[in-house]
Amino acid sequence: MPKAKKISIALVITLIIGMGLYFLFTLVILAPKESLSEQMWGYYEFQGMEYEIIGVIPDEEKNQVVYDVITGELSEEEAGMLAEKIIEDTIANTRGIKEITLFFYSDIISAGVEEVDVARADWTPDELTIQYKPGK
Repeated sequence: MPKAKKISIALVITLIIGMGLYFLFTLVILAPKESLSEQMWGYYEFQGMEYEIIGVIPDEEKNQVVYDVITGELSEEEAGMLAEKIIEDTIANTRGIKEITLFFYSDIISAGVEEVDVARADWTPDELTIQYKPGK
């Protein structure tokens, strides 16, 4: 086989390997991370309490996020524990978050009419306030 043909085959193989490594690097290292809203949607269970996060409104410029959460009926203590859990998860997954608001609804109908009927929690690094609304 002529020397020029051997070099061109080696060059093609090198280019293919290089492109494959570049593609892998791009996927693994530079791939965009899930946004906050994509990370938190879904069904969860915490200490026997089932809840569903049905809405996430992040404001990345202000480092704020608002959650709509279907919780069913909760006691005041359960609402506080659940709020702390969701806030801890958010802080762990988000750098520089400055404000988190949680709206707890007993069912999807209440959420649909935006009637917070379980609790509202407002968190900043300085304080957590929970406004509990006793059962219907």
